[in-house]
Amino acid sequence: MPIDINYNLAKGRISYYGISGSNDCHGYFDDFLIGGSLAGSLLNRTGPEIEIYFNDTTFVNGGISNSSPVLIARLKDDNGISTVANSIGHDIIAVMDDDTQNPIVLNNYYLADLDTYKSGQVRYQLENLSPGNHTLKLRAWDVHNNSSTASIDFLVQEEAEVALDHVLNYPNPFTTST
Repeated sequence: MPIDINYNLAKGRISYYGISGSNDCHGYFDDFLIGGSLAGSLLNRTGPEIEIYFNDTTFVNGGISNSSPVLIARLKDDNGISTVANSIGHDIIAVMDDDTQNPIVLNNYYLADLDTYKSGQVRYQLENLSPGNHTLKLRAWDVHNNSSTASIDFLVQEEAEVALDHVLNYPNPFTTST
């Protein structure tokens, strides 16, 4: 649970409703307390690990992209990723080219990995990016209110142009020629 919720002990209530054909039912259960925290639990001070890619996970920082790439962000934290934004500013957000007036809120695009709350990914379709160099910064929070920021630089290239990207020397390392 996020660390900044109300931890006071109070009576809880679960309400339920069901339907089957023309029959319906409803009820509640309120014989339990909710609140508090586990004594001796350890808080961490490290935000989530963030890896950013475009279109697929082979994309590298400084790479070439089309004008409508799919943003892929892999998030991981042992305490879980916060997606509820119950505190002001605790959204998963992306900011393109330092345009902080128009952040992209990505909470609804986060999908946890199967059978774990510790990792997942964001997939978001960007559209109509102008040709040229761009920087995308992404910020995410864990449930202990620690944030992390990661950024990636990329070049939007016209779709019709042919381009070489990240040409590497071979053999590597080389001695007298390559």
